[in-house]
Amino acid sequence: MNSLKFYVFFILAVPIIAVQLISDVLLISHDSFGKYEKNEGLTQSDSLAKSELIETIRIATETFRDPQNARDAGYRPMGPDMPNMGMHWINTGLAVQRTIDIKKPSTLTYLPVDGKLKLTGVAYTTPVKAGEKPPELPIEIMKWHFHSGNLEKEAHGVHNGHMQQDPEIEMNLAMVHAWVWSVNPDGLFSADNWGLSFERFGLKPPRDINPSVSKALFLASGNVDYYLRFIELSIEPIIIDEKEIRPIFLEYSSKVSEILMSGEVNNTLSVKNQNYIFALWQEMWGQIEKELSPIEWKKIKVNLDGHEH
Repeated sequence: MNSLKFYVFFILAVPIIAVQLISDVLLISHDSFGKYEKNEGLTQSDSLAKSELIETIRIATETFRDPQNARDAGYRPMGPDMPNMGMHWINTGLAVQRTIDIKKPSTLTYLPVDGKLKLTGVAYTTPVKAGEKPPELPIEIMKWHFHSGNLEKEAHGVHNGHMQQDPEIEMNLAMVHAWVWSVNPDGLFSADNWGLSFERFGLKPPRDINPSVSKALFLASGNVDYYLRFIELSIEPIIIDEKEIRPIFLEYSSKVSEILMSGEVNNTLSVKNQNYIFALWQEMWGQIEKELSPIEWKKIKVNLDGHEH
């Protein structure tokens, strides 16, 4: 497939390659970056390379902290806001390059905070043919993951073989994130950043995050429609009666918001409140299960359990 044909493929097959990009924010100081990351088994040389890489990416993307500069440079929003990744802005020309330039990421990730978009990080992408290996990355701890599914389904946590290369697909999209403008407790290069939902409310992400708590915070930030769509995509072609489900989401969104507005929450969310929010999340899905048939619930449960990476 020549470059022109592949570019057409990219535009027409956005559902395949954009995803959490899809594949796939708080601004923090150099001193505090990575403070909460889990041990990635770094050697001394890896650690030095990682530090240099962070600085290189930050210098190259500093201007994109203003989303208008990103737009002027050819980046455009693609896909929905997501609990584990925020929003992706993609430069389609860079997204299909067969080589990686660390100073020119194909993707920028933003997080809505107080009505504004804050830059959280970048991602690099390259198309990979079936059986082909993606290019080498600057340091060993950077790991490619792959996307070959439907954009909307992957963005809503409805997928099979997520992040694995699919040998049955002619072209996969290899991708790697670098959360250089945000804290990711799971690591700088982890595809998912469950700390983002905490940052939406100005909260410091805890070291160990229960993804369900992060998803409940995302719901409380006004994203009821995201989870309604999650249900629809999980059980299609069955049609749900939104009037039965939406009130449940709204009720529990309000309950989580009440916790966040309580005097007990300052800039951190206590373990007690995290456990309470987790209990509310489980209770909410118990209420939703009562409104669905066993077949519908089984499909939803598979995706709920599968989106905890």
